[in-house]
Formats: sequence, structure tokens, C-alpha cells
Amino acid sequence: MVRNFIYQGKVVESDDEVLSQAILEECYKKSIRPICACLPEKAIELYIAKVGESYVLKRMPNSANAHDFNCVSYEPPVEISGLGEVTGDAIKTDSDGNSILKFDFSLSKSNASRQALTPSDTPSDTVKAETNKLTLKGTLDYLLEEAYLNRYFVGAKRNWYQFRKAMNIALCDKKNKKDDLSRLVYIPEYYDKSKHNEIEARRKAELADLKVKGNKRPLKIFIGVVKSLEPARFDGGRLILKHAPTMHLFMDATMYRQVNKRFEKELELSQYHEDIHLLTIGTFGYSDSGLAKIEEIALITLNQQWIPFDSLDEKELLDQLVEQRRSFIKCLRYNLSKKTPIANIVLTDTQPPTAFYLINGENESSYIDEIKELIAHSEFDSHLVNVDREVIEIPPPKDKPMLP
Repeated sequence: MVRNFIYQGKVVESDDEVLSQAILEECYKKSIRPICACLPEKAIELYIAKVGESYVLKRMPNSANAHDFNCVSYEPPVEISGLGEVTGDAIKTDSDGNSILKFDFSLSKSNASRQALTPSDTPSDTVKAETNKLTLKGTLDYLLEEAYLNRYFVGAKRNWYQFRKAMNIALCDKKNKKDDLSRLVYIPEYYDKSKHNEIEARRKAELADLKVKGNKRPLKIFIGVVKSLEPARFDGGRLILKHAPTMHLFMDATMYRQVNKRFEKELELSQYHEDIHLLTIGTFGYSDSGLAKIEEIALITLNQQWIPFDSLDEKELLDQLVEQRRSFIKCLRYNLSKKTPIANIVLTDTQPPTAFYLINGENESSYIDEIKELIAHSEFDSHLVNVDREVIEIPPPKDKPMLP
């Protein structure tokens, strides 16, 4: 996500990529921190990360609440999303500004014992200390938020190329233990049939370290759009990613049944709605026979603008806001159970921001009472809407130019 910034007292427009990159390169080499243009009077510093040959602006740690509501660096208070449950424990920041992530899933597999193959984010009726480490789904939510892919601004247009680029930028200052996350995550590049051989060569080179032999087999995280999920030839299932059509990811029969049961809603929505993307995150490695086998997996749905959503009602609100050219944030759960209420969406172009809490006839009274408690202590203008009975009233935007 690009943004305007202030350098030597002048605003540098993000649209002028040549000029902005030249200035950021100079600042990077001289260790100068540009100022965010959202609130010039507050002089909020940004830091610069180098990603490949490009220079990218990022917010300073613990500065999200200092930015303007409509700035890409702003984050809603942690009490209305699952981020607060994992910050400081599952997600820490080191002295160099890197985010250190702790996972509750393994990135290696022992040859001596067979691990259980179960999909991530399995519902549970018990309360346990599950926020000490990031689940697979929680990891995906964190990367989406860090890539600003849960946000929408006027004129934003996305495709898989832009989505992947944003995710790779988000990975660049993240670590798991001592390993850079960019080396542990495989996101297939945009597939162009005319460039098949060179794309295949790059993919094989990127995954070559998975074929190391020893007592433990290394695993990697994959993130991609599902092209198909179907039965394998004799038993189990086969997953094919849209932008890696020749890399078949296999799962055993137990996992295949569990995935179809656990993610029945997501699979059904993507099957019948052409404007829905089915995104998957999982861990995989190679068997002795050379097959790519999935160890753990989760699926989520994205709307046409590549914004995640949890229900059809939520998607309809997102689509309505996009049609009205509004700016908003989709709040993410991370490790939180669906029985724990959070805001669904926060409009950032109103003053103050407007939070929407969507409920229906299936929600228990205790769940609704918890939402009312959140609203009572919120700094936002909050709306509790029963989507089975009410039409969502969307307030007009404040009279202020939109920030990039």
C-alpha cells in the first residue's frame, strides 16, 4: 500500500513513483525517517524497508493509534479485533523492528512418527490458552492485516499480482524464531501460460530446500487461491492452486473428509458465487515418493476486491461500501473463537469512525450482551444490526479529502 509522506517539509506524492523511490532510497541510505502526511502537525515518523529493488514505507512499532483514522497506518483499538489477544506474546517486536511470530503449528515433520492431519481453526467448546501462539488461520489474518489487505480505499483495485506483492512486502520484516518468514512462505506468482517453463523453474528453486533428507522433513507454509479440491485417484484428496496448476497438493482420506466438513460453508459460497475468491493457507512438505503432502490447512473467502469476509451478510455490506466508494477496515479474528464478539467492519471516513456489529437470530443473548458492553466503552459510533430484521443504515462520509 503506497502513501504520501513528508520530506524536508514538502509532501511527496505516492503517485510519482520515480520521485518517491529516489527520495526513499536516499533516506534509506542516510537512515532518515520520513514523516507520514496524514497528520503533518504530529510529525509521525515512518521507517523504510527495502524489498527487492524497491523501498517501502512502514509505520513505526506501537504508533498505529497515532495516525489519522483514514490513514493506512491506522489500526482500530485492539479490543475490537483479535489482534490484542496475540500482541506481546504470539507477536513480539525486537530491537530492530522485526516482528517475531510464535506458531502453534509445526514447520517440520518427524519421519519416526505420524502426526495427526487436522484442519486449522477447528471449533471448540472449551476454553484454553490458545492465544499464546498463532494458529494457521491467525497467521493468515496477521499477514493480511500487515499487507493492508483487510482495508479498502477509494479507487483501490486488486488482482493476484497486487495481492501477492502486498503479502511479500508484509513478510519482509517477520521472523519465526531465527528464520525469515519470507523463506518459509510460498506464494505462487501470477501464472502466465506463455512463461510456463521459467515460472516452473523459479518454483522448483524456491521449494528445493523441502527435499532435504534426515530425521525431520522441513515444511513450508503455502498461501494461494484454490482452483480445485477434489478426490484423489484412489483415496484422499488433491488440492490445486490457481497460480500453480502443475503442483498438486495431496491430503489423506481423513483430512479430506475433515476439510469438506469444517469448511463446508466456504466451499459452498465459492462454488455458487463467481465473485468470491477461495483463499487457502497450509503447511506442506514432500514424502519419500516425492509427493507434496499437506499437513494442516485452513480456507477463507474473499470478495471481489480480495477483502476477507466471514458470512454472506458481511460480504453484502462490504460490496455495498465498495459501491459507495467508502473507506473501511474489515476486523479480523486471529485466534479468537466465533463465540467471542468483535466488530465486523469499521468505516474510517466518518468522524469518529463507525463500527458495525452484525448479528442474526442464531446469536445467543449472552453474545449480544457482550457486544453491547463493547459498544458502551467504545470510542466509535457503533451500530448493532440484526441482519435478519433490519436494513443496515450507512452514515455519510465526513467532508474530508480521501488519503491514498
